[in-house]
Amino acid sequence: MDHTDDLARLTLAQLYTLHGIVLRRLDQSRRDAPGALDPGLLAREQQVRRELDRREVSVAPGRPAICTV
Repeated sequence: MDHTDDLARLTLAQLYTLHGIVLRRLDQSRRDAPGALDPGLLAREQQVRRELDRREVSVAPGRPAICTV
């Protein structure tokens, strides 16, 4: 299921929160079953990251976040 339209409606803060949640779930998935990532979680993380990139946001530590939308 494609949630791209849903992501476009989120605020930047909500996107960062969602990205953090998905990353924590991926980390837990790695601990529970090393070597076996949940493909749904991985796809969701990539969708959120693409939306952040689409908005031209710097997610690198130490760099300011700039949103052009």
